[in-house]
Amino acid sequence: MDLIVIATHGRTGIGRWTMGSTADKIARAAKCPILLIRAFSEKTGPFHLKSLLVPLDGSKEAESALAPVQWLSQRLNAKVMLLHVLEPLHHIYASSGSNFFAGGVMLRVPHSEQEMRPFKEVAENYLKSIEKTLQAEGIMARYEIPSGASFHNP
Repeated sequence: MDLIVIATHGRTGIGRWTMGSTADKIARAAKCPILLIRAFSEKTGPFHLKSLLVPLDGSKEAESALAPVQWLSQRLNAKVMLLHVLEPLHHIYASSGSNFFAGGVMLRVPHSEQEMRPFKEVAENYLKSIEKTLQAEGIMARYEIPSGASFHNP
């Protein structure tokens, strides 16, 4: 099998816990890519995948999605968006005169934009190399690197 396409109810919380998730069980056991489609969608009839989102964190596990994405993109003429969320880093300080272990307060001060720049450059170089590889295969690809704070609070 090259691809498993399965509808999912999209249950969460207690419903998922009591009823289980067939899609989840298949996703964990499958040795090939899986495309989950929400059952009972508002959209009816044929649909076309226009773009594919590929979240990447630099790991080999995340990169394993690239081959199926390339295959799908070429056959569906879909654009590819590479995404790496840059988690904000913080300096941690004990507030003056307090002892954290005795119930004191710790302050979290976000890194400045300048301090985050080297991390963003590493992520950008990583995604640019993947973008160029996909573009060399005729795939329309681009990348985005939102920060965790802006990504979670658009």
